[in-house]
Amino acid sequence: MADVSVLVDILKRYGVFAYAEFIVAVFGITFGYIITRKILKRIESSRSEKNVIEIDDKIIKDKLIRTSMAESSSKDFSKEQPSDFNELVRYLNDKYMLLDVTLATYDGLPIASNSQNPEEDSAMAPELLKSIMKQMNTDTAIISGRDYKLAIFEVSPDVICYARLRRDISIAEIDRIRKEIREFMEVRI
Repeated sequence: MADVSVLVDILKRYGVFAYAEFIVAVFGITFGYIITRKILKRIESSRSEKNVIEIDDKIIKDKLIRTSMAESSSKDFSKEQPSDFNELVRYLNDKYMLLDVTLATYDGLPIASNSQNPEEDSAMAPELLKSIMKQMNTDTAIISGRDYKLAIFEVSPDVICYARLRRDISIAEIDRIRKEIREFMEVRI
């Protein structure tokens, strides 16, 4: 009987140990799950905060650009009416914050420019606009590349505007530029 009682004690011990190991495993899995969920929630909330911050940064930058445009347009450009095409190009460059502007004929001849390469720009502008008009059936194009942004548009049947951009520009702004050039041409020509 002593042998049986020793065996019962051993089984009780192993049974108790097996039960305790089971409880430890269940608690370990539960705590691991809870901790992992909390960590993932923190990561997710920090990502969404970063997205919100990035979106807020974009909104702020957009508002700054609009504010600077409003400030630049609040300069009294109406009093500074250009007297010739070169002044018109400088005027448009300052008012719309462009890098440079080239006005050219459809033959590729420069009318006025503040570009470093006006002949090259005025030769390239009609070819680009013709291919865009042929493929897209539009007289306005905004072309963005890795290192550049261009706006090419028809001002009149004889005049093309080729502008390198410092910032993104809307079609509405291009329409205002087109209108200002047309009004200048109507008065001067």
